[in-house]
Amino acid sequence: MKPQEFVTEAPPVLAYRALTSVDELLVLQIPRSQELHQRISEQETISFDPTTHTYSLLSREIVPSVTQVLERSGLADYSSIDPDVLKRAQERGTAVHLACELYDAGNPLAESVGPKIVPYLDAWKRFRAESRAVVLRSEHLVYHPRWRYAGTLDRVVLLNGRVTVLDLKTAAGIEPWVELQTAAYLHAWNEETENPQLRSWSHAAIRLRKDGTYRLHMFGSPFRPFSQFLRALKELRERERGENKP
Repeated sequence: MKPQEFVTEAPPVLAYRALTSVDELLVLQIPRSQELHQRISEQETISFDPTTHTYSLLSREIVPSVTQVLERSGLADYSSIDPDVLKRAQERGTAVHLACELYDAGNPLAESVGPKIVPYLDAWKRFRAESRAVVLRSEHLVYHPRWRYAGTLDRVVLLNGRVTVLDLKTAAGIEPWVELQTAAYLHAWNEETENPQLRSWSHAAIRLRKDGTYRLHMFGSPFRPFSQFLRALKELRERERGENKP
């Protein structure tokens, strides 16, 4: 099966969203399924509720997300960042992700982004053109049935002949925990992928910059960072069990 056959298409545009709290960074139409309804994995094993930012199984059991594990374990620590600065950065990141997702889906609304988001989108376009990366999955829900965690990976791309799990970042740098994040996504992706040709052993992060350029960070083997992630997940569950004891 050709990689192009896995490129996702944009669902019908049914709703509006405006990030006016960040100088109207982005005002455009977006898929209702993304913002206003639960997103359900292709295997229908897990769903994501954007209103509570929780992942739950069909049994309604809530499972931790990759991001929650990293934050609650202290590996991803934002305590030194001013809350207002952090909020603006998160909203900018959300806007950039949305613009890039629409662009990858061939949705012309991607060109409706505000001027402060345009350079980041241009950086993504430049990466796509220069690397000739083929997007296989975009904003894709994953769940690891053995370790019982979930998340939404940014991209699975065919890059230089290798299936690669790729995370999009707009921060000033790539923090060490991002390697654990992408490794966790990679292993969950491999768990759900029946086609061995689509399994990934390559993970990376791309930093989209406000000057329209990008920096691609290729990580090494995913096994060691995944072990670190599992250690953090285990410690988190043990701590939560202790807190729930009467």
